[in-house]
Amino acid sequence: MLGDGQQKFIRELNSKFEKLSRRTANLESWEGSLSTALNYKHLSVFPVAVKLGASAPTDALRAVGTSGGVLIDVLQFSNVVQNDTYFYVEIPSDMDTGLPIQFYAHWLPGAAWTAGNYVYRIEYLLHSPGDDSAVGVPGIVSFDVTPTSASISIETAFDAGIVMGDKDMIFAHLYRDVAADNGDSTGDVIDLRMRYVSNKLGLAV
Repeated sequence: MLGDGQQKFIRELNSKFEKLSRRTANLESWEGSLSTALNYKHLSVFPVAVKLGASAPTDALRAVGTSGGVLIDVLQFSNVVQNDTYFYVEIPSDMDTGLPIQFYAHWLPGAAWTAGNYVYRIEYLLHSPGDDSAVGVPGIVSFDVTPTSASISIETAFDAGIVMGDKDMIFAHLYRDVAADNGDSTGDVIDLRMRYVSNKLGLAV
């Protein structure tokens, strides 16, 4: 039979074990919340942040569906001459800067397309406040796609991600590289989006 001192020791030990068990459960719950803190988000670049170049794509309406009553706004990039657009994106405040962003285009081949591929490129520079805007070698991301139909819309990821710092902006030039493709009609871009990883825990202060 255990003495009073031994029984007290065992009660105290059991109490400490129960507290430790509760803390372990809380820690596991907290770690589970961390695992869901990172989420993909999309930021639309078209149409609000885009400026057209001197040789610009045509801002046009394209019918979708059979009635002809539903139209979507597209930028039609020529298959003959290079058309240019320019945009910039500021880093979102909830972005996890340890992970790359990636651009996606939602587009259609021209209604008259019958054959050939499309090559789109984004030439870009990362810029932070205080940087010298007269220096820097641009990076390039691109995609090369051959459609299967003139009426099927396509979502395409550009071929590489871009890592941004916590104060960076992207200054960018989007164009269809007609010297590198042979698609026989316009390329009709519906939307350009930037996908990034959002950290729900927010930025460090």
